Amino acid sequence: MADATPPPDALAMDMVLAGWRSQALVAFVKTGIADAMKYGVYNDPKTLADKCKLNADAVNRLLRFLSTVNVCIEEEITGGTYKLGVIGEVCSRSHPQSVTGAILLEGSKQHVSCWTNLSEFLKTGEKVMKITHGVNDYWDMCKADSSHLKIFQAGMGGYSKGEAAMIEMDQLSPTLDMSKLGIICDIGGGEGTLLQVLAQRFPKNSYILAELTEVVKNMDGTSFPSNIKLSATDFFKKE
Repeated sequence: MADATPPPDALAMDMVLAGWRSQALVAFVKTGIADAMKYGVYNDPKTLADKCKLNADAVNRLLRFLSTVNVCIEEEITGGTYKLGVIGEVCSRSHPQSVTGAILLEGSKQHVSCWTNLSEFLKTGEKVMKITHGVNDYWDMCKADSSHLKIFQAGMGGYSKGEAAMIEMDQLSPTLDMSKLGIICDIGGGEGTLLQVLAQRFPKNSYILAELTEVVKNMDGTSFPSNIKLSATDFFKKE
């Protein structure tokens, strides 16, 4: 039986061209196209472009490309219209398992530019954050760039959704029992996605969401249940 594995040159090219696919997905989310597409029906690129204030031809070309990687599905008979594929659906903010925040974080110029300087790190061993952004660490960059800090918070919240879903449903985590711990502190808990689910499942505990001051400033603590308290602290520094 012939080996079905693609040849190594094809695999190498697939790896290097992954950057194209990831940035196409980021653009799909960042421009609002993913949110503008109606579920279960084919969408006209011009209508989407008008809604998102984009160029219709460019939107069509993006969607055609994304249809080759199962993000979108192009209408087979006449072509030129697209509906969300299974991957495209989770790129919408309204989807219960939305990965929008993580896509925008990992595809941000702040993250991508660090990877493009990996070869420089290999030469000198100097921190990539220093080489790329001129700061000592990631948190210094977030403190200096409030817009990226918000992207980071949303991204971390997105990563927590999968864990939160497991905890929220007893049947998915039947052996989990944190009811007698008393006080639970989530250090670096982002927007509190995970902690809020824990507070709902084990309401007799008290909870502390410990985050950097810059993160806490952007949060609305009044939306949390009464057994969750916010604590602004720099857990990277010794007191």
